[in-house]
Amino acid sequence: MYDRIELFCNDHNLIYSNQFGFRKKYSTNHALLGIVEQIRKNLDNKIFSCEIFVDLEKAFDRVNHSILIDKLNHYGIRGSANKWISSYLSNRKQHVKLNSAKSNDEKVTCGVPQGSILGPLLFTIYINDMHKAMNNSTVYHFADETNLLCSSRHQSNIFKLANRELKVLYEWLCVNRLSLNVAKTEFIIFRPPRLKLSKRVALKLAGTKLYESTKIKYLGIILDSRLTWKHHVHKLCKKFNWPVGMVYKIRDYCTQNVLHSLYFSLFNSHLTYGLPVWG
Repeated sequence: MYDRIELFCNDHNLIYSNQFGFRKKYSTNHALLGIVEQIRKNLDNKIFSCEIFVDLEKAFDRVNHSILIDKLNHYGIRGSANKWISSYLSNRKQHVKLNSAKSNDEKVTCGVPQGSILGPLLFTIYINDMHKAMNNSTVYHFADETNLLCSSRHQSNIFKLANRELKVLYEWLCVNRLSLNVAKTEFIIFRPPRLKLSKRVALKLAGTKLYESTKIKYLGIILDSRLTWKHHVHKLCKKFNWPVGMVYKIRDYCTQNVLHSLYFSLFNSHLTYGLPVWG
């Protein structure tokens, strides 16, 4: 069933192009490159970029079954296939067990079955239309990791655009029975060279003020407002302090093959991750 739905979605080009999670031939590098290259273009053209990183709260557990079934029907997954998925999601129960104590079984009324092969694909379809609600920003997804990119040449305008998009996003989430964690939602302003913001920026989300972050970690890479990567490099240097000392002390007691294995297990994956973006 997974293969059939995926093939159907690919044949009809249904999945949003900026969804990089749970898709064949896509990785975190694609998600990072898509965002960073757009920011670079804006900086080259003296355009301010406001990137808002939204934290969806328990996103996979909050998928509303009836809304999901309606969306599948809208995309063309109808008839017996639609009924099969409805049956697959319904009449599920769960309980909590601690040592010998076990709670009563309760019906699962929402959420996709986690750990299942269909769960991520159904969630991807569920949030697939979010970008259509946005008028003044580009939406990027990596599974439930969601962010909005607003762009403008003028400082005052970018704040208005960002606040407007946050309001629309909040309304879309309410309609789709999803919620976000405001405390973990962050934003950063990417400034063109030699341009500064005249005042401290604050955005509003669900009645709460959000203040600009100087750096943000996204998919394991730390971005700063000028794309200098100094915070990311500093983090890597700190991470390598202990392994470097350890390898230095044992270098005379190990074979070349052992040292080679240590390098690849302790250094290489960290150094090469996201390299097309920051290196």
